[in-house]
Amino acid sequence: MKHLFTVLICFSLFCCFTGCSLGKQNKVVDENFFCKVIDENNVAIGKVRTYPKDGAVFFPKKIGKYTVSKLGFSTGMGFGGNGYFYGSNQDGVIIKRCYFPHTITEVRHGYMYLISTRHLKIFYCGDTIDLNNFAMEDKVEIYVPGEEYDLFKEVLSEYFRGSLLKANVSYYLNYAENNYYYIDYYENDEKILYIPPEPQREGYSFGGWFKESDCVNQWNFDTDTVQITEEGQDVKLYAKWIAK
Repeated sequence: MKHLFTVLICFSLFCCFTGCSLGKQNKVVDENFFCKVIDENNVAIGKVRTYPKDGAVFFPKKIGKYTVSKLGFSTGMGFGGNGYFYGSNQDGVIIKRCYFPHTITEVRHGYMYLISTRHLKIFYCGDTIDLNNFAMEDKVEIYVPGEEYDLFKEVLSEYFRGSLLKANVSYYLNYAENNYYYIDYYENDEKILYIPPEPQREGYSFGGWFKESDCVNQWNFDTDTVQITEEGQDVKLYAKWIAK
């Protein structure tokens, strides 16, 4: 009996630490992220499982049938566990750029409290929320869509210690009401080095990124460079869709 009690206690602690649940509805597995189901339509992302060598992580808008709408979740242990973001792994690979999709509506306070690098760039195009919820170091840069910069600045906490900046590259899904897919930032004459994963649309195949919404001139990632000639200007890239 004593042995059984010990086993149950250990298992309970394991569930708290990993964010897993006995409830079937909370179980979802992804090879790149720890995650937890919020409801029948939404999932929260926690710790990164796979650390790419180039240091750039694109957080997905969907995992299976679920929409990624939240960053961070409780593990029952305060800050820590698989519900929070870690800036590096045990092999010393450091995440330098995080790209978050337009589907994000909530960031759990302190989601990035445990980052191990101050030189992190975050590209966020989700709902207009207080980005201080990331709770990061003072050298972290958060980029938001240029046309929404004032809205984000208005709701930003006075305790925010990072830098809020305007993105100058925007990817548009080119069919949905919320058009943003991802955003980015580059200096003038730079090539776009970090290309987002191909977007998905039911009944269509993705046909590349184009410079106009009617998809006439395709962006060439091997040769095209970012050209900003005036303040507030940005590079807009539009997805082309081909009906199956």
